[in-house]
Amino acid sequence: MTDGSEHWRDDPITSASEDRLGRLELAKRVAKLITETHAEDSSVVLGLVGPWGSGKSSVVALAETQLAEAGEGWVTVRFSPWATSDLNGLLTEFYAAIVEALPRKKGAANFKRGLAEVMAATAPLASVAGSLVGVSAVGDAVKKGGELLGRDKSWSARFSDASEALKKLGVKLLVIADDIDRLHGDDLLNFLRLVRLVGRFPGMSYLIAYDEAGLLASIEAAGSAVSDFERAQDFLEKFVQYPIYLPPLIEGQVIDLLNEALNPVIASSNHRFDAADGRLSLSHGWVDLLDTPRAINRFAAQLRLVLPLHRAGEVDLVDVVLLTLIRLHAPQVFESISRSKGLLLSSRSSKDPFDWSVIVGGRVPVRSSAAVQELVERLFPAVNGRGGGKVDPPRVGNPDYFDRYFLQGIPDDDVADASVRLAIDETNKGDGLYLDLLLRTAKTEAKRGAIISKLQRFSTWGEEAGATPVVALKAILKHLDSVPKKSASLLPSAYLRAQRWAGQMLLCLPSDVAETDVRDALASCKDEIERVMLLETVAYSGDRTPPAAVLSVAADTAMSLLGVAVENVRRGDSAEQFGVIERWTLLVREVALEDGRRRLAEALAEGLSADDLAARFVAIAHWRGGHDEISIEINGFLWDAFDDLLPQGLPTTGPDTDAAVDTEDVSWPSRKLFALEALAQRRPAEPDQ
Repeated sequence: MTDGSEHWRDDPITSASEDRLGRLELAKRVAKLITETHAEDSSVVLGLVGPWGSGKSSVVALAETQLAEAGEGWVTVRFSPWATSDLNGLLTEFYAAIVEALPRKKGAANFKRGLAEVMAATAPLASVAGSLVGVSAVGDAVKKGGELLGRDKSWSARFSDASEALKKLGVKLLVIADDIDRLHGDDLLNFLRLVRLVGRFPGMSYLIAYDEAGLLASIEAAGSAVSDFERAQDFLEKFVQYPIYLPPLIEGQVIDLLNEALNPVIASSNHRFDAADGRLSLSHGWVDLLDTPRAINRFAAQLRLVLPLHRAGEVDLVDVVLLTLIRLHAPQVFESISRSKGLLLSSRSSKDPFDWSVIVGGRVPVRSSAAVQELVERLFPAVNGRGGGKVDPPRVGNPDYFDRYFLQGIPDDDVADASVRLAIDETNKGDGLYLDLLLRTAKTEAKRGAIISKLQRFSTWGEEAGATPVVALKAILKHLDSVPKKSASLLPSAYLRAQRWAGQMLLCLPSDVAETDVRDALASCKDEIERVMLLETVAYSGDRTPPAAVLSVAADTAMSLLGVAVENVRRGDSAEQFGVIERWTLLVREVALEDGRRRLAEALAEGLSADDLAARFVAIAHWRGGHDEISIEINGFLWDAFDDLLPQGLPTTGPDTDAAVDTEDVSWPSRKLFALEALAQRRPAEPDQ
């Protein structure tokens, strides 16, 4: 358990040892200026100017420390004008802040009483008196001030009496008001009036901190008296005699502060990245979006929150960093990105420029748009046609990983990469239980498809000879039928990809694999046609020599298929039209050609119908159309298989009709007619007698 000291709290620094930006020298100059401009017969207002989060409060705190260390008798008064909501509250807060800061010395009561009179005379009589009496901190002085409200005495006379009492008290008062740009409308104008009129006691100095752009906008919007920017600026110039501008961060400071803030955040997580990753070299992003210490620390704090939500290794750390920066500074753009997966991941050419208005347009200030666009380009190279739209996993630009970054976890139809890698490692050691469990506990077809896809990507199964453990093939085949068979695109479905991969795995079993293990693995696949299709991979093995056990099983299966085909022919037109009878020729040709030729010759000699056998060489196509409708039709004659298995030909009869074959009729009589016509067209014409 930690003490929380590593977390950012947006507190100003208070000592020189905490200064990372050289602000101490500016604070010393501010303190010196406060002292140099102080006069017993006048009041002065100094303004510390900088954008929100630039470190104004830190400079104020350092300057206050410098004044205290100088030992020149300064009494600082912390005044929070934004803690009240109306003029009465503002007057009361101002009075209470000054009274509480006054030292306990002779003459203090006279100034308190005089100040109470001035406060009471400044606002409507009854309400201010009631407000002042309600402030317990001022005690009897407030009550006495309220009792004097009815006396015949001008505001100027009361102000003069209070000023004289303050002068006799012999203290230097510095009123500090931080973040006055938080005030808006009447609250802001009331504060400015208070300082200009009530608070300008001789010998009293003010140090106020504000964001100039925000303050000018608030003054301009506060009323018709200051109706444009130029007049608002003139108004502010009359109010602040000494504006002190906080220097902006330069690029080197931004990078140093970023490293200082991010390094411990990343170190405390399990995420790792290459420090030389070029995606972090931004032209605009860091300086334009992280231009103040607060912005940098706030960004680091957000990363400290976000990183633990992502499992290490399941996302790309650089992408998480860049997306977090977008989310923090351009939340509307982040939302647009999360809804634009297809648009951002689609490959495009230079002739098809990306429409930035869909993602960035109108969602960020103009000054930030270039920086945000740069971040999006680093995350999604496809928007500029780079890399053909292909992005390696686990980056957000990869379609299989995009959703993780916005869900901040693993989607239900996805699987953790670490889980897949563990299953591979255990399977390679000969233990297929974890792989089987991973596939068995996947609740949806989509998740099983994702598992199969990652198994294929992360392993060497099916790629290198001897690299596939038989237990891996067994687990894949056991769950093959539960992989999605439909595809949402023109690409092959997850099922077809898995089926082809399983066939490659079969070829890459160890050369000494036992035949019983091969049969056991194939038996895990309950569908006979799928088993046949797997063994057909042997026909496409190319230069790769399948293990002897696989060839033996394939040969046995081929002869079994041939037996099924012969029996099917014997049943004539009433025989089964679909199933393994559609796939009997390929395996027989490839691994049992001579035995197949001999068995067919024997069957024909035993009276097997040549016409019916010819019909079994007609190819059938299964087409999937719209609305998942399946159409089946005759799709040609298997001449290569016919010539290989029946080199002597077939003593078929000619077609008994001149009618055209209806290719949508796949019954055996229709197929037989198609075969007889094909053979008749090929058979040379008999010479004229």
